[in-house]
Amino acid sequence: MIKYESLREKLLANPEVKKEYEASSLEYEISYALILSRIKANMTQEEVAKK
Repeated sequence: MIKYESLREKLLANPEVKKEYEASSLEYEISYALILSRIKANMTQEEVAKK
């Protein structure tokens, strides 16, 4: 069985894969920050969408 870290390292050696991985990581971080902010503001997704 291939370990996650070995597979990740092998895949990220490809510049195109690395670029997409980094872009998706940024999207995840932004999404996570928005969710935390919404929860902290005690708002529903619908309330955020209306603003």
